[in-house]
Amino acid sequence: MFISPRAYITFSEAIIDSLFDIGVWNATGLHLDSPREPFQHGGPPVSICSKPCQPGFKVVDGDIPVCWSCVKCVDNYISNVSNAASCTACPLGYKAILGNTMCEEIPPTYLHIGHPAAIILIIISIMGIVLTLSTVVVFVKFRETPLVKASSKELCMVLLLGIGTGFILPFLCIGLPSNEVCMMQLVLGNLFGVLTIVPIFLKTARVYALFFQSQRSAGRPPKYLLPMWQSMLCLILVFVEVIIIMFIIIWYPLRQKQKYPNKDTVLVVCEGSTSYDSVVALSVPAGYVMFFMILSTVLSYQVRKLPSNFQEAKFICLAQIIAFIVIIAFVPSYFVTGGVWQKFCIGIASQICSASFLVLIFYKKVEIIVFYPERNKIVFEKDKLSKLDMSRKERRKSFLASQNCHMCGHSLTGNTTKVGLMQAANIFAGSLNTEKAERTLSVTHDTTASVTSQQNY
Repeated sequence: MFISPRAYITFSEAIIDSLFDIGVWNATGLHLDSPREPFQHGGPPVSICSKPCQPGFKVVDGDIPVCWSCVKCVDNYISNVSNAASCTACPLGYKAILGNTMCEEIPPTYLHIGHPAAIILIIISIMGIVLTLSTVVVFVKFRETPLVKASSKELCMVLLLGIGTGFILPFLCIGLPSNEVCMMQLVLGNLFGVLTIVPIFLKTARVYALFFQSQRSAGRPPKYLLPMWQSMLCLILVFVEVIIIMFIIIWYPLRQKQKYPNKDTVLVVCEGSTSYDSVVALSVPAGYVMFFMILSTVLSYQVRKLPSNFQEAKFICLAQIIAFIVIIAFVPSYFVTGGVWQKFCIGIASQICSASFLVLIFYKKVEIIVFYPERNKIVFEKDKLSKLDMSRKERRKSFLASQNCHMCGHSLTGNTTKVGLMQAANIFAGSLNTEKAERTLSVTHDTTASVTSQQNY
């Protein structure tokens, strides 16, 4: 029988398409006849077409208006009331939980201190900082020795400061970045580049000028090749980068931002307010460093074949090539990866560059200073000097004559050793002939120490 014009009586555990007369409905209620077969299988009938939809579901109307279907909300959509007409999307950074009944904030993905990648960065950085500080102590303690003087100790100290900055930078990549951390990453990252590349560029340019330009003319080296002027030029070039960084901080600051690569991931990154700001903040200071890096790499390649007793040129060239390869590999990795591995790329790239500079440029020097002090002295090897066709007295007369001609009467002083840099290099290499002996160059005491100490090196 029909209970209402649009509702049918159904039975639990009964065949739905089977209908039976079970009683009558009047003003006083439902009056059932004697129990029949359908009641023996499921108890009293339920006089509804559809059950109410629970939270997490939405109502979808069927062909009969009073009958509907309950459809579960799709991923990241919720309904928190019964018989909801629709599901509501969770906002960005949230995900649906508890059967699509509520939204929960997604924890941001970042390189936390307990992550294996963070532990690797911490261990390497601590070791690097200890080795860098040890190198600084050695150079300060033995600052008056020939090898330290010959190494342009002022530039070496700036370079060691940059290497230490490179080992500190990975610590800023660990943890949830804030606005302040984003600014510190920008500052330290670019200072690391300029404090390492500029000293190496000046050291390489100095070697290039002394060895190649001195072949064309004899006389005192240009002032810009002296240690004091080299230090001043280094400070000026570093100061230009500092001004660029300050300009970026004021006009194109980096801020903490959240990115959503997919519905289940939240990344916290450092970006500018617009894409243009981000490009300017990252490219301008880095471009300044890359300019000197390219120049330094080219010069170091040019001087790589100097006499074997000037091995530092080869080490500088190798360190520059390693740094260049790391930068080339780092740029695409930075933009392709995200989250944890993006920060890991930044940290490991700075550590590789710092380690290559520390090992290739300073390891042999520290080894000689600490373990072979007898090699850290100025020694003129008479057996090699005797290979010259001229006697010492003849060489001195020839030298003084050339100085009177080229230097307009500059006299020999206690702090100036009248030995040509190219001449001295070939003397110690054992390959100087009589014709080359007539070409001389006046250099400072530090430069002479450089020649002899590099020979020991």
